[in-house]
Amino acid sequence: MTTNSADLRERRRRATAREIHQATLRLCAEHGFEHVTVDMISAQAGISRRTFFNYFPSKEAAAVSGPRGLPDDALAEFLAGSDREPVPVLRDLTRLLLRELAENQPEREELRQVMELAKAYPTLMAAMLGNFDRFERVVGEAVAQRLQLPAGHVTPTLITSLAFSAMRTGLHCWSEAPESPASPVAQVEQTVTLLHSFLAD
Repeated sequence: MTTNSADLRERRRRATAREIHQATLRLCAEHGFEHVTVDMISAQAGISRRTFFNYFPSKEAAAVSGPRGLPDDALAEFLAGSDREPVPVLRDLTRLLLRELAENQPEREELRQVMELAKAYPTLMAAMLGNFDRFERVVGEAVAQRLQLPAGHVTPTLITSLAFSAMRTGLHCWSEAPESPASPVAQVEQTVTLLHSFLAD
């Protein structure tokens, strides 16, 4: 499979996952999460039940969705970086996460709806936290590989935690400010820049 074909396939998968997620949120708004079924979601999204389970293991996962991984090309570029010092690696990591955010931007109202659902239903909160935990572990493994350290070593773990904390803080500030731009990227970039300023010599 060529790189272009693989990229197209990945974009289609992401688009389908997003359609399923948005269909789930629409149904939750209309009927309440507890009354929504996988069959209802599948019908709303125009897919089969089998296709639904190819993308999400449960209606909880479809409701909160969230990042699953990083594009192969972006990850390869990060891993190819020659610098092994923590601060430059952190800078490269935040650049990588910002790139992913720019290519897959959440909508403010959608993010707020997910957060409200997660607060109302413990199973959704657990699913949302589980999604982000898995994504952070995947990224942490990449950071460890870049640093040539074992996964779980304190240095890549701390670097990853700092990067994710900056991203989450920026997204939270953006989602809570109705006057902010439609895109969260500028706000998150400001938060990331502030983080790096704390670490500057």
